[in-house]
Amino acid sequence: MEVSISIVIFSVFALILWRLNSIKKPHRNTNTRANNTSVQYRATKSNIARTDNSLASEFTEKVTKEFNVDDVELPKEFNSLELIKTDINNKEQQQVIEEICRGFRKPHPLLLPLTQKAFEPNELFDLIKSDPQITAKVLNRVNSSAFALKQPITSINHAIIYLGIGTVKNIAMHFAVENEVKFESNIQQNAYQKLWSASYLASSLGLLFAKELLLDDASDISTRCLLNYLGDMAILSTHPELAPSYNEQKALYQRVSDHQSQLNINTQIIGSKLARYWQLPRTLVRSIENNLSFLAATPASETNDINENEQVKYQVCYIACRLADLAVINEKSCLETIRYDLNKQLDFYYLFKNEQQPKVKQLLNLFHDMSFSKKVNSLLLIN
Repeated sequence: MEVSISIVIFSVFALILWRLNSIKKPHRNTNTRANNTSVQYRATKSNIARTDNSLASEFTEKVTKEFNVDDVELPKEFNSLELIKTDINNKEQQQVIEEICRGFRKPHPLLLPLTQKAFEPNELFDLIKSDPQITAKVLNRVNSSAFALKQPITSINHAIIYLGIGTVKNIAMHFAVENEVKFESNIQQNAYQKLWSASYLASSLGLLFAKELLLDDASDISTRCLLNYLGDMAILSTHPELAPSYNEQKALYQRVSDHQSQLNINTQIIGSKLARYWQLPRTLVRSIENNLSFLAATPASETNDINENEQVKYQVCYIACRLADLAVINEKSCLETIRYDLNKQLDFYYLFKNEQQPKVKQLLNLFHDMSFSKKVNSLLLIN
Protein backbone atom coordinates (compact mmCIF):
# COMPACT_ATOMS: atom_id res chain seq x y z
CA MET A 1 0.00 0.00 0.00
CA GLU A 2 2.74 2.41 0.88
CA VAL A 3 4.51 1.57 -2.36
CA SER A 4 1.37 2.36 -4.37
CA ILE A 5 0.94 5.67 -2.63
CA SER A 6 4.58 6.56 -3.33
CA ILE A 7 4.14 5.68 -7.01
CA VAL A 8 1.02 7.85 -7.27
CA ILE A 9 2.74 10.82 -5.56
CA PHE A 10 5.78 10.47 -7.80
CA SER A 11 3.56 10.30 -10.90
CA VAL A 12 1.66 13.45 -9.88
CA PHE A 13 4.91 15.29 -9.17
CA ALA A 14 6.33 14.21 -12.55
CA LEU A 15 3.14 15.36 -14.27
CA ILE A 16 3.39 18.79 -12.60
CA LEU A 17 7.02 19.15 -13.66
CA TRP A 18 6.11 18.20 -17.24
CA ARG A 19 3.32 20.80 -17.34
CA LEU A 20 5.58 23.51 -15.96
CA ASN A 21 8.19 22.67 -18.54
CA SER A 22 5.59 22.82 -21.32
CA ILE A 23 4.41 26.26 -20.19
CA LYS A 24 7.94 27.70 -20.17
CA LYS A 25 8.84 26.62 -23.71
CA PRO A 26 6.37 28.90 -25.58
CA HIS A 27 7.68 31.89 -23.61
CA ARG A 28 11.18 31.12 -24.75
CA ASN A 29 9.93 30.93 -28.33
CA THR A 30 8.12 34.24 -27.95
CA ASN A 31 11.25 35.94 -26.63
CA THR A 32 13.22 34.54 -29.53
CA ARG A 33 10.72 36.00 -31.97
CA ALA A 34 10.85 39.33 -30.14
CA ASN A 35 14.63 39.33 -30.31
CA ASN A 36 14.52 38.54 -34.01
CA THR A 37 12.02 41.35 -34.54
CA SER A 38 14.29 43.77 -32.63
CA VAL A 39 17.28 42.77 -34.76
CA GLN A 40 15.23 43.21 -37.92
CA TYR A 41 14.06 46.67 -36.73
CA ARG A 42 17.60 47.79 -36.01
CA ALA A 43 18.71 46.51 -39.39
CA THR A 44 15.83 48.35 -41.10
CA LYS A 45 16.63 51.52 -39.16
CA SER A 46 20.29 51.21 -40.18
CA ASN A 47 19.25 50.79 -43.83
CA ILE A 48 17.01 53.86 -43.56
CA ALA A 49 19.91 55.86 -42.09
CA ARG A 50 22.17 54.73 -44.94
CA THR A 51 19.44 55.69 -47.40
CA ASP A 52 19.05 59.12 -45.77
CA ASN A 53 22.81 59.68 -45.94
CA SER A 54 22.78 58.65 -49.58
CA LEU A 55 19.91 61.03 -50.32
CA ALA A 56 21.70 63.83 -48.47
CA SER A 57 24.81 63.17 -50.55
CA GLU A 58 22.79 63.19 -53.76
CA PHE A 59 21.04 66.40 -52.67
CA THR A 60 24.37 68.11 -51.99
CA GLU A 61 25.67 67.12 -55.42
CA LYS A 62 22.45 68.28 -57.04
CA VAL A 63 22.66 71.67 -55.31
CA THR A 64 26.28 72.15 -56.33
CA LYS A 65 25.40 71.45 -59.95
CA GLU A 66 22.62 74.05 -59.88
CA PHE A 67 25.21 76.80 -59.34
CA ASN A 68 27.37 75.68 -62.27
CA VAL A 69 28.24 78.67 -64.47
CA ASP A 70 30.19 76.96 -67.26
CA ASP A 71 27.42 77.54 -69.80
CA VAL A 72 26.88 81.22 -68.99
CA GLU A 73 27.57 83.58 -71.91
CA LEU A 74 29.79 86.43 -70.78
CA PRO A 75 29.23 89.88 -72.31
CA LYS A 76 32.24 91.82 -73.55
CA GLU A 77 31.86 94.44 -70.80
CA PHE A 78 32.15 91.79 -68.12
CA ASN A 79 35.10 90.00 -69.72
CA SER A 80 37.04 93.23 -70.05
CA LEU A 81 36.47 94.37 -66.45
CA GLU A 82 39.67 94.86 -64.47
CA LEU A 83 39.52 96.26 -60.96
CA ILE A 84 41.62 99.35 -60.29
CA LYS A 85 43.94 98.63 -57.37
CA THR A 86 43.97 100.52 -54.09
CA ASP A 87 47.67 101.48 -54.30
CA ILE A 88 47.23 104.59 -56.47
CA ASN A 89 50.03 107.00 -57.34
CA ASN A 90 48.24 108.99 -60.05
CA LYS A 91 47.71 112.60 -58.88
CA GLU A 92 44.37 113.00 -60.63
CA GLN A 93 43.04 109.85 -58.99
CA GLN A 94 44.35 110.97 -55.61
CA GLN A 95 42.58 114.30 -56.04
CA VAL A 96 39.28 112.57 -56.81
CA ILE A 97 39.72 110.34 -53.74
CA GLU A 98 40.45 113.28 -51.47
CA GLU A 99 37.44 115.20 -52.79
CA ILE A 100 35.07 112.29 -52.16
CA CYS A 101 36.45 111.52 -48.68
CA ARG A 102 36.22 115.18 -47.62
CA GLY A 103 32.67 115.37 -48.92
CA PHE A 104 31.54 112.48 -46.77
CA ARG A 105 31.06 113.57 -43.17
CA LYS A 106 33.04 112.12 -40.29
CA PRO A 107 31.38 109.15 -38.61
CA HIS A 108 29.63 109.24 -35.28
CA PRO A 109 32.06 108.87 -32.32
CA LEU A 110 30.46 105.52 -31.42
CA LEU A 111 31.50 103.89 -34.71
CA LEU A 112 35.11 103.21 -33.71
CA PRO A 113 34.35 101.54 -30.34
CA LEU A 114 31.52 99.54 -31.94
CA THR A 115 33.96 98.04 -34.47
CA GLN A 116 36.77 97.23 -32.07
CA LYS A 117 35.53 94.23 -30.08
CA ALA A 118 32.90 91.65 -29.36
CA PHE A 119 30.61 92.83 -26.58
CA GLU A 120 29.04 91.39 -23.50
CA PRO A 121 25.41 92.58 -23.06
CA ASN A 122 26.25 95.00 -20.25
CA GLU A 123 29.18 96.49 -22.23
CA LEU A 124 27.04 97.16 -25.30
CA PHE A 125 24.30 98.61 -23.09
CA ASP A 126 26.74 101.01 -21.41
CA LEU A 127 28.22 102.09 -24.76
CA ILE A 128 24.95 102.82 -26.55
CA LYS A 129 23.25 104.53 -23.62
CA SER A 130 26.21 106.96 -23.45
CA ASP A 131 24.78 108.70 -26.53
CA PRO A 132 21.12 109.82 -26.25
CA GLN A 133 20.77 110.37 -30.01
CA ILE A 134 21.87 106.84 -30.97
CA THR A 135 19.80 105.42 -28.09
CA ALA A 136 16.68 107.13 -29.42
CA LYS A 137 17.33 105.97 -32.98
CA VAL A 138 17.91 102.37 -31.91
CA LEU A 139 14.70 102.31 -29.85
CA ASN A 140 12.73 103.90 -32.68
CA ARG A 141 14.05 101.25 -35.04
CA VAL A 142 13.28 98.23 -32.87
CA ASN A 143 9.77 99.55 -32.13
CA SER A 144 9.02 100.21 -35.80
CA SER A 145 6.68 98.04 -37.87
CA ALA A 146 9.77 96.26 -39.21
CA PHE A 147 10.01 94.07 -36.10
CA ALA A 148 6.25 93.86 -35.41
CA LEU A 149 6.67 93.57 -31.63
CA LYS A 150 3.61 92.76 -29.53
CA GLN A 151 4.88 94.90 -26.65
CA PRO A 152 7.04 98.03 -27.02
CA ILE A 153 10.72 97.89 -26.02
CA THR A 154 11.51 100.77 -23.70
CA SER A 155 15.23 100.43 -23.01
CA ILE A 156 18.45 99.38 -24.73
CA ASN A 157 18.93 96.65 -22.15
CA HIS A 158 15.48 95.26 -22.99
CA ALA A 159 16.33 95.42 -26.72
CA ILE A 160 19.58 93.49 -26.19
CA ILE A 161 17.82 90.79 -24.18
CA TYR A 162 14.95 90.45 -26.67
CA LEU A 163 16.74 90.89 -30.03
CA GLY A 164 20.29 89.83 -29.18
CA ILE A 165 23.64 91.60 -29.06
CA GLY A 166 24.34 91.22 -32.78
CA THR A 167 21.06 92.77 -33.96
CA VAL A 168 21.23 95.75 -31.59
CA LYS A 169 24.89 96.36 -32.44
CA ASN A 170 23.98 96.29 -36.16
CA ILE A 171 21.31 98.91 -35.68
CA ALA A 172 23.56 101.17 -33.60
CA MET A 173 26.41 100.90 -36.10
CA HIS A 174 24.07 101.58 -38.99
CA PHE A 175 23.08 104.90 -37.46
CA ALA A 176 26.70 105.66 -36.56
CA VAL A 177 27.60 105.49 -40.28
CA GLU A 178 24.51 107.42 -41.36
CA ASN A 179 25.02 110.47 -43.53
CA GLU A 180 22.15 112.87 -42.86
CA VAL A 181 22.81 115.09 -45.88
CA LYS A 182 19.65 116.06 -47.74
CA PHE A 183 20.19 115.75 -51.47
CA GLU A 184 18.76 118.28 -53.90
CA SER A 185 17.85 115.60 -56.45
CA ASN A 186 15.18 112.99 -55.74
CA ILE A 187 17.07 110.58 -57.97
CA GLN A 188 20.17 110.94 -55.80
CA GLN A 189 18.10 110.71 -52.59
CA ASN A 190 16.35 107.54 -53.79
CA ALA A 191 19.64 105.92 -54.79
CA TYR A 192 21.19 106.76 -51.42
CA GLN A 193 18.17 105.32 -49.60
CA LYS A 194 18.60 102.08 -51.54
CA LEU A 195 22.24 101.87 -50.46
CA TRP A 196 21.24 102.64 -46.89
CA SER A 197 18.68 99.81 -46.91
CA ALA A 198 21.01 97.38 -48.70
CA SER A 199 23.81 97.96 -46.19
CA TYR A 200 21.52 97.21 -43.24
CA LEU A 201 20.07 94.12 -44.96
CA ALA A 202 23.56 92.86 -45.84
CA SER A 203 24.68 93.20 -42.21
CA SER A 204 21.59 91.30 -41.03
CA LEU A 205 22.14 88.56 -43.62
CA GLY A 206 25.82 88.33 -42.70
CA LEU A 207 24.88 87.86 -39.04
CA LEU A 208 22.37 85.13 -39.94
CA PHE A 209 24.80 83.32 -42.26
CA ALA A 210 27.60 83.37 -39.69
CA LYS A 211 25.34 81.96 -36.98
CA GLU A 212 23.99 79.22 -39.24
CA LEU A 213 27.54 78.20 -40.19
CA LEU A 214 28.71 78.39 -36.55
CA LEU A 215 31.48 80.82 -37.48
CA ASP A 216 33.47 82.59 -34.80
CA ASP A 217 32.47 86.20 -34.07
CA ALA A 218 29.35 86.49 -36.23
CA SER A 219 29.18 90.17 -35.28
CA ASP A 220 32.48 90.80 -37.09
CA ILE A 221 31.06 89.45 -40.35
CA SER A 222 27.96 91.58 -39.91
CA THR A 223 30.12 94.68 -39.39
CA ARG A 224 32.13 93.96 -42.53
CA CYS A 225 28.96 93.62 -44.61
CA LEU A 226 27.69 96.97 -43.37
CA LEU A 227 30.97 98.80 -44.02
CA ASN A 228 31.36 97.31 -47.50
CA TYR A 229 28.83 99.94 -48.65
CA LEU A 230 30.87 102.88 -47.39
CA GLY A 231 32.48 103.49 -50.77
CA ASP A 232 29.13 103.48 -52.58
CA MET A 233 27.62 105.97 -50.14
CA ALA A 234 30.60 108.32 -50.31
CA ILE A 235 30.83 108.29 -54.12
CA LEU A 236 27.10 108.86 -54.53
CA SER A 237 27.15 111.72 -52.00
CA THR A 238 29.72 113.60 -54.07
CA HIS A 239 28.74 112.53 -57.61
CA PRO A 240 24.97 112.67 -58.17
CA GLU A 241 25.46 111.82 -61.86
CA LEU A 242 26.11 108.21 -60.79
CA ALA A 243 22.69 107.81 -59.16
CA PRO A 244 21.17 106.09 -62.23
CA SER A 245 23.62 103.21 -61.68
CA TYR A 246 21.57 102.32 -58.59
CA ASN A 247 18.10 103.39 -59.70
CA GLU A 248 18.21 101.50 -63.01
CA GLN A 249 18.78 98.12 -61.32
CA LYS A 250 22.21 97.62 -62.81
CA ALA A 251 24.36 94.68 -61.75
CA LEU A 252 27.39 95.30 -59.55
CA TYR A 253 29.86 94.79 -62.39
CA GLN A 254 28.02 97.45 -64.42
CA ARG A 255 28.09 99.92 -61.52
CA VAL A 256 31.80 99.31 -60.96
CA SER A 257 32.42 99.77 -64.67
CA ASP A 258 30.54 103.11 -64.57
CA HIS A 259 32.57 104.32 -61.58
CA GLN A 260 35.89 103.34 -63.10
CA SER A 261 35.15 104.79 -66.53
CA GLN A 262 33.89 108.13 -65.15
CA LEU A 263 36.06 108.64 -62.05
CA ASN A 264 38.92 106.18 -62.53
CA ILE A 265 38.28 104.75 -59.05
CA ASN A 266 35.93 102.19 -57.49
CA THR A 267 34.02 101.71 -54.26
CA GLN A 268 36.57 99.49 -52.50
CA ILE A 269 39.23 102.19 -52.99
CA ILE A 270 37.04 104.89 -51.45
CA GLY A 271 35.65 102.66 -48.70
CA SER A 272 39.08 101.50 -47.53
CA LYS A 273 40.43 105.08 -47.62
CA LEU A 274 37.58 106.25 -45.40
CA ALA A 275 38.15 103.34 -43.02
CA ARG A 276 41.82 104.35 -42.73
CA TYR A 277 40.94 108.01 -42.13
CA TRP A 278 38.52 106.93 -39.41
CA GLN A 279 41.18 104.68 -37.87
CA LEU A 280 39.02 101.56 -37.99
CA PRO A 281 40.70 98.20 -37.18
CA ARG A 282 43.15 96.95 -39.79
CA THR A 283 41.16 93.76 -40.44
CA LEU A 284 38.13 95.86 -41.41
CA VAL A 285 40.20 98.12 -43.66
CA ARG A 286 41.62 95.14 -45.52
CA SER A 287 38.22 93.48 -45.79
CA ILE A 288 36.78 96.62 -47.40
CA GLU A 289 39.66 96.98 -49.86
CA ASN A 290 39.03 93.39 -51.00
CA ASN A 291 35.24 93.40 -51.04
CA LEU A 292 35.12 93.31 -54.88
CA SER A 293 37.73 90.55 -55.18
CA PHE A 294 35.19 87.95 -56.35
CA LEU A 295 33.72 90.20 -59.03
CA ALA A 296 36.56 89.91 -61.54
CA ALA A 297 39.35 87.44 -62.26
CA THR A 298 41.94 87.89 -59.51
CA PRO A 299 45.53 86.61 -59.82
CA ALA A 300 46.31 83.87 -57.28
CA SER A 301 49.29 85.89 -56.06
CA GLU A 302 46.91 88.50 -54.65
CA THR A 303 44.99 86.04 -52.47
CA ASN A 304 47.75 83.67 -51.36
CA ASP A 305 48.55 85.73 -48.28
CA ILE A 306 44.93 85.64 -47.03
CA ASN A 307 44.41 82.83 -44.53
CA GLU A 308 41.55 80.34 -44.76
CA ASN A 309 39.50 81.95 -41.98
CA GLU A 310 39.62 85.33 -43.72
CA GLN A 311 38.79 83.72 -47.07
CA VAL A 312 35.61 82.29 -45.55
CA LYS A 313 34.66 85.70 -44.15
CA TYR A 314 35.33 87.42 -47.50
CA GLN A 315 33.17 84.92 -49.38
CA VAL A 316 30.31 84.97 -46.86
CA CYS A 317 30.32 88.79 -46.84
CA TYR A 318 30.36 88.92 -50.63
CA ILE A 319 27.32 86.62 -50.84
CA ALA A 320 25.44 88.61 -48.18
CA CYS A 321 26.11 91.92 -49.95
CA ARG A 322 25.17 90.57 -53.38
CA LEU A 323 21.90 89.14 -52.03
CA ALA A 324 21.17 92.51 -50.44
CA ASP A 325 21.84 94.18 -53.80
CA LEU A 326 19.46 91.80 -55.54
CA ALA A 327 16.77 92.32 -52.91
CA VAL A 328 16.98 96.12 -52.64
CA ILE A 329 18.57 97.53 -55.80
CA ASN A 330 17.18 94.90 -58.16
CA GLU A 331 13.93 94.49 -56.20
CA LYS A 332 13.91 90.68 -55.86
CA SER A 333 11.22 89.87 -53.31
CA CYS A 334 12.29 86.52 -51.80
CA LEU A 335 15.13 84.02 -51.65
CA GLU A 336 13.30 81.59 -53.94
CA THR A 337 13.17 84.25 -56.68
CA ILE A 338 16.83 85.13 -56.14
CA ARG A 339 17.97 81.50 -56.04
CA TYR A 340 16.17 80.59 -59.26
CA ASP A 341 18.65 82.37 -61.53
CA LEU A 342 21.56 82.92 -59.14
CA ASN A 343 24.01 81.08 -61.39
CA LYS A 344 23.08 83.48 -64.22
CA GLN A 345 23.94 86.56 -62.16
CA LEU A 346 27.37 87.64 -63.42
CA ASP A 347 28.22 89.20 -60.05
CA PHE A 348 28.47 85.59 -58.76
CA TYR A 349 30.34 84.22 -61.78
CA TYR A 350 33.87 84.01 -60.35
CA LEU A 351 32.64 82.96 -56.91
CA PHE A 352 30.98 79.91 -58.49
CA LYS A 353 33.66 79.39 -61.12
CA ASN A 354 36.48 79.08 -58.59
CA GLU A 355 36.70 76.75 -55.60
CA GLN A 356 34.60 77.83 -52.62
CA GLN A 357 35.51 77.19 -49.02
CA PRO A 358 33.63 74.19 -47.49
CA LYS A 359 31.64 76.50 -45.21
CA VAL A 360 30.58 78.55 -48.22
CA LYS A 361 29.41 75.42 -50.06
CA GLN A 362 27.39 74.62 -46.93
CA LEU A 363 25.86 78.09 -47.08
CA LEU A 364 24.89 77.71 -50.73
CA ASN A 365 23.26 74.36 -49.92
CA LEU A 366 21.25 76.08 -47.18
CA PHE A 367 19.61 78.24 -49.87
CA HIS A 368 17.54 75.14 -50.70
CA ASP A 369 16.50 74.50 -47.10
CA MET A 370 12.93 75.56 -46.31
CA SER A 371 13.62 76.62 -42.72
CA PHE A 372 16.63 78.69 -43.75
CA SER A 373 14.69 80.30 -46.62
CA LYS A 374 12.02 81.43 -44.15
CA LYS A 375 14.65 83.13 -41.99
CA VAL A 376 16.13 84.94 -44.99
CA ASN A 377 12.71 85.98 -46.29
CA SER A 378 11.78 87.39 -42.89
CA LEU A 379 14.82 89.68 -43.13
CA LEU A 380 13.81 90.72 -46.64
CA LEU A 381 10.37 91.63 -45.30
CA ILE A 382 11.90 93.65 -42.43
CA ASN A 383 13.94 95.53 -44.99
